[in-house]
Amino acid sequence: MSIESTTSSGALLPHQLSNKRTGRALGNEATVFRMMVDHLSMNIAMLEVDEEKTFPIVAVNGVGLAQYPTQELLGHSLFEIIPKPLHAQLKERLLHCCTTREQTKYELSNTLSNGQILWFEQALNPIIDETGAVTHLVTIVSNITDRKQQELRLQEALNELSTPLLSISDTTVVLPLIGSIDSQRIQQLISSLLEGVAKRRAEQVIIDITGVPIVDTQVANALIQATQAVRLLGARVVLSGIRPEVAQTLVGLGLDFSMLSPQATLQSAIALILQREA
Repeated sequence: MSIESTTSSGALLPHQLSNKRTGRALGNEATVFRMMVDHLSMNIAMLEVDEEKTFPIVAVNGVGLAQYPTQELLGHSLFEIIPKPLHAQLKERLLHCCTTREQTKYELSNTLSNGQILWFEQALNPIIDETGAVTHLVTIVSNITDRKQQELRLQEALNELSTPLLSISDTTVVLPLIGSIDSQRIQQLISSLLEGVAKRRAEQVIIDITGVPIVDTQVANALIQATQAVRLLGARVVLSGIRPEVAQTLVGLGLDFSMLSPQATLQSAIALILQREA
């Protein structure tokens, strides 16, 4: 050993200690990496892209797939452990990843026998060999049920805020609609309206569409449905916010809006209600 590589006492110099540690780390890299992957909470599996496109599993991580013994996974098709209702959707995504040769992410859900819905996020990563062929896919699946439930609760809260029911007297409520109305919001609208009418024992309901930018067949039918449902509870409906272009559209649809007592403005609708109560 040269004099430059040791101290006066014969100990290794700092750079030699560093090189030695690096050598040990490199020697243990595969073991350490496997340990790290095994302790990730998501499900990780490597799938072989076989000719039959059954995608047999050739490697899995430990913790994420702990509910399945390794011998029940390796060599078996991914479709043997995935719920059958998800097979067609999953195979389409696997084939899409093979074709595009790009990383893709999807969300998928599975409904249990007790009605509970589980949500998952799946990332697919292609492994491409030196010839340019996709030989394997790495699939990473994370359970995002808690996050999706929070998103759904937030959406429900936003829907409720977007269809507020306001009391203007002991017997009259106003439902001001603002923004576009889609099929999901229609159901929320009718549900909120019926619940509010029943709870407040309203006798008169004003549905104001001044803030609805487009009134098409879907919106018109929703108004008819809401009116018919409210009338079954014993309340009468007045529709306000009928702009000229809206009136023209409604006439063109050929629907009977006489049961809605249409009014041009919210003020005229309130005046009509007061006249009825006088």
